[in-house]
Amino acid sequence: MRDNTIPAVTKAMRVMGLLAVDSDLSQKEIADRLAIASTTCFRLLQTLAAQDWVRQERGLWRLSGGLRPLLAGFDDQRHLVRCSEEPMRELGRVTGLSIKLSVAEGAMQLTLHKVESSRAVSLTGRVGARYAVVLGGTAAALHADRSADEIERIIAATPDDHWRVGDSLPEHFRSRGTELRARGTVGNFGVHAQGIDTVAAPIRDGSGRVIAAISILGLRGDFAKEAEGIAREAILVCTSNIERNLPAARGAAA
Repeated sequence: MRDNTIPAVTKAMRVMGLLAVDSDLSQKEIADRLAIASTTCFRLLQTLAAQDWVRQERGLWRLSGGLRPLLAGFDDQRHLVRCSEEPMRELGRVTGLSIKLSVAEGAMQLTLHKVESSRAVSLTGRVGARYAVVLGGTAAALHADRSADEIERIIAATPDDHWRVGDSLPEHFRSRGTELRARGTVGNFGVHAQGIDTVAAPIRDGSGRVIAAISILGLRGDFAKEAEGIAREAILVCTSNIERNLPAARGAAA
């Protein structure tokens, strides 16, 4: 496959990524850790500094305030995470399972926040993970306000490699949406190849538009018998509390 990337831009992104997790580094430390030439590192830092994306203080480099306008588009996501943290922790306490907050971004679903289970054996994952937006119960929750015609257009536009045989197929995507509209929640049980079962529900803004989804992540059998009913009831309490927090927290911040 042809590589259409620009090496200098890739190196600049690596510099930014390093300073995002480990600030106050000298030029030599940056060059050594990224294995790039000192002269190249110098030019990259000077270019980034000219945009006020990085700055030097006492010989050490860190990210700078010029990045703030670039991050403004993520304010709504940060606000959503703040409003979700405590309801998600409570849902984790009630169910004993891991809890995930997801949003749709184009053809992908993005994990924004996660609360880990307190159990010795449980599912885990990472914030920032991306999956095809049609996969699992989370997909149905993220598309809860889509019409049948819109669902069919999403199915038609989804690349073949985004569907997993035995986990998510077009008919699964349709049936999960039907269940969610009937019950307000959706269960994905017994079909995932790795034995992952989930219960999911949408989060809506004040206008009723779906903006995110909460998912409870379990292993095969974690939702057996009365556990399924407890999970479905608790996740609706969680999403209701998040939706209640959204305007209140925004007003407090203002």
